[in-house]
Amino acid sequence: MGAAGGLPEVLLGMCLKETVSEMIGKDKDANDENPSGTDKGLEGGDSPFEGVTPDDTVTPLHGARDDSEIPDHLSPEAEADTRTYEELLTETADLKDRLLRAMAEGQNLRRRAQREKEDAAKYAITAFARDLLEVQDNLTRALASISPEDKAAGGDSMATVYEGVEMTQRGLHAAFERHKIEILNPGGEKFDPNFHQAVAEIPGTGRPGGTVVDVMQTGYLIGDRLLRPAMVTVAKAGPSDGDPSAAAGGSVDTSA
Repeated sequence: MGAAGGLPEVLLGMCLKETVSEMIGKDKDANDENPSGTDKGLEGGDSPFEGVTPDDTVTPLHGARDDSEIPDHLSPEAEADTRTYEELLTETADLKDRLLRAMAEGQNLRRRAQREKEDAAKYAITAFARDLLEVQDNLTRALASISPEDKAAGGDSMATVYEGVEMTQRGLHAAFERHKIEILNPGGEKFDPNFHQAVAEIPGTGRPGGTVVDVMQTGYLIGDRLLRPAMVTVAKAGPSDGDPSAAAGGSVDTSA
């Protein structure tokens, strides 16, 4: 009875022994077929981590950058704008004022340049015109030196010379008019030191004091500028003229 009861245990032990032996045999066969011990699923026996060392740097993903490459204005350490709303308003007003001033200055420069351009065109011949005044004076003196008697006594030749001088003077006056040159002949007008130059005061003329009595040399204007003042004599005021300055010895300012 005891021997029959121990038989199943003996059989179970023998089965386990055979199973373990078969597993050991299979592992041995597998090692003989693949001595290197690598996985047959990888071609050529190469390991996916072959050649990789712990010191190798991993390449970042596309588009990623290191913190050191971030510009200062994008860096978290950049200084924040702490200006207040009132300070921003003040700065805006200052910039607007500076802009308006710059625009006004530019407009003034354009106007000044335009005015200088016009003045240059208008007064470019000032020096030449002043030289021609002497020619005009000589023509006037030449005509004044010939009296009607001398003109009649000289016959046709004298009359021809006289007419030639007159034509020359008229041509010169026409050229003056084309270039805006005007004659100042202030006989009988009030003395104006801005346009007249008094050379003498004449008392007892019966005219109010400061009146131009005689024009010794005509003056000229070019545009609105004085080219040459007119040389005149001025009536001196007397007590009968009702001028209180005359009793005190006052006189007209003869400076041009």
